[in-house]
Amino acid sequence: MAADDHGQFLPDRDAWDKHWDEINNATELNPAQLYRHRLLTQLVRNLCRPIDTIIDFGSGQGDLIRMLAPDLQNCRVLGLELSEVGISIARRKTLSAKFYQVDLQADDLPYPEVHGIGTLCLCSEVVEHLDHPRKFLINVRQFMAPGGRLIITVPSGPMNAFERSIGHRQHFTPDSITTLIQSAGLKVSKVYRAGFPFFNLYKIIARLRGEKARHDAATSTNGSPSILVRIVFAAFGLLFRFNLRNTPFGWQLIIIAENMN
Repeated sequence: MAADDHGQFLPDRDAWDKHWDEINNATELNPAQLYRHRLLTQLVRNLCRPIDTIIDFGSGQGDLIRMLAPDLQNCRVLGLELSEVGISIARRKTLSAKFYQVDLQADDLPYPEVHGIGTLCLCSEVVEHLDHPRKFLINVRQFMAPGGRLIITVPSGPMNAFERSIGHRQHFTPDSITTLIQSAGLKVSKVYRAGFPFFNLYKIIARLRGEKARHDAATSTNGSPSILVRIVFAAFGLLFRFNLRNTPFGWQLIIIAENMN
């Protein structure tokens, strides 16, 4: 049974099959996730170099790949994910993509046929969940093509109870995430601090909500978030359109790195 940094015992914090069963519907509507995915989609669209194969590491229940799919019809799209339930949901959302169940903190990496092929790789809101993030990033490199790019998102700012309940180990500063990524042999070329002011406000409200944040995210009896949660999500979805992409105060970090090998 694992304890978080506050001494709380959180036996289910890494139970991602359970998490996706409980919060998939709320996650699909979560304005914070939608905001991140829109930022990533815009970055992908702005890339000048051609994309042969895109890999989403920690693809979850497939929402990022589903959003990107219309722009990626001429390239191979892969999702690597630990959760069997997440993969099952993702496959239903994007039939054109291929999903593989992989523990990217393991010593032996399966699927050698897809090693070294990722020309553009994504890793959104994964690294903060890991006990061994450096090993994870070293393993990610095994799937990247020489010169391939990796775009990572991680949270900054304070951690709330809901984030602890789904396994956040740490949040990052631009310096700490840069040091971690470069220790795995990747070269960091850009760090954005996005989300000020309304993403920060959203995170503050979630922190004040405390343990009830998990209940807010859980689905109701009909499998959908409550009306109140939908209203709050919709309101912040509109406000997030006015977030600044890069300021000294943003709590959403976006990092672009390259595999120089």
